[in-house]
Amino acid sequence: MMDKMVGTVYERIQLRDIRAWEAAAPGVVGRAAGFLAKPVGGFVQMIPTGIVEKALKSANSVGKNLADVQDILRDGEVTAVGMLRQKDLRLCDALADKVHNRAIGLAAAEGGATGITGLPGIVADVPALMVLVLRTIHKIGYCYGYAAKTPEEDAFALQILAAASANSQQEKAGALMAMAELEHRLQAVDATGTAPICRDSLGRETVLLLIQRLARQVGVNLTKRKMMEMVPGLGAIVGAAMNGNYLQDAGWAARRKFQSRWLRERYPELRDMENPTF
Repeated sequence: MMDKMVGTVYERIQLRDIRAWEAAAPGVVGRAAGFLAKPVGGFVQMIPTGIVEKALKSANSVGKNLADVQDILRDGEVTAVGMLRQKDLRLCDALADKVHNRAIGLAAAEGGATGITGLPGIVADVPALMVLVLRTIHKIGYCYGYAAKTPEEDAFALQILAAASANSQQEKAGALMAMAELEHRLQAVDATGTAPICRDSLGRETVLLLIQRLARQVGVNLTKRKMMEMVPGLGAIVGAAMNGNYLQDAGWAARRKFQSRWLRERYPELRDMENPTF
């Protein structure tokens, strides 16, 4: 196996875990939500696509603005985010673990607060949740030395969101293939290792089209995950659990895909592996 010839023992273990995550079906909550929502058909679209699209557009920029970097620089003992691409993967993973765990706690608290009010709370929860998810994805990117400075980087973050929101293996596989294509665009970096140089920019219009395409998937799948918040007396409990689970899924999606980029940049031979998503 090629991965036995590459990297440290720890890096090879992460290689194995990335492959396992990519091959795994969406989490139990996502699959269960998809199953439970089947009997109610169109009701799962109770969160309008337009609301989700607006939330995604603003979250993509607001999330980046709120993704502070000072704690990452301090704990990583670096002066620039890009320098973490030359550090140890174990350090990057430790930084990402802190970001991930804090985000899960914040999401659970926010979901519990909005879940009390039922449907109005669910609709209000979507924009706040999208900001928190995108903030988490961008901040986890910082942990591995990647800052979103181009449309390609924005698209990469949104595809991570798509993978995390998937309620089926087909949806997840589609997001992974799109990320694989984006990685090819992002392989060339400048001399400082901080800003991707892309020969053929996607353009901001293409990113907006991606947001429009994702809005329906994310809106429907979020509704499926949150339908149980409508049960009287359980809204706060279920809201906290569902939001926490969603941030757990999004965090792991971000960690695995930024690990993948980090490893493939460190070891170019991994780019030629048979598995097209790694």
